[in-house]
Amino acid sequence: MKPERISEYMKKEKEYQAMLDEELREYLKVTKMTAKERKALREWVATGHSVHENNAMAVYEGGCPIDFLDIYREEEEIRQATKEMSPEDARKYAMEYYGWSDEPNDHEPEPLDDIDFSKIEGKILDFILGD
Repeated sequence: MKPERISEYMKKEKEYQAMLDEELREYLKVTKMTAKERKALREWVATGHSVHENNAMAVYEGGCPIDFLDIYREEEEIRQATKEMSPEDARKYAMEYYGWSDEPNDHEPEPLDDIDFSKIEGKILDFILGD
């Protein structure tokens, strides 16, 4: 990469980090948190992330990312609840916490030949059938 391109990139990176730092200052003004949470959030933002992003890439139903602090709190709750558990018990706890199950489905998936495709057309049908 040419030196002038590197300089341009570095300038944009500094501007972006300044924007993230300002976002953090505003977030800290309106959000109550512990000193431990504040430290974790500051570290997250210092690595180039928004307070509105999270390391789990978790999103709300509408597709917007869940704030870092919300995921951090949830993960911390699980860590505290499972710190004395065996790895297997901790895994089961986390699975139950998130509503997941190791149990096999009590029904077979519906075979595609039982679905009426006559009302589905065009690109949707191509997507379903993989054409």
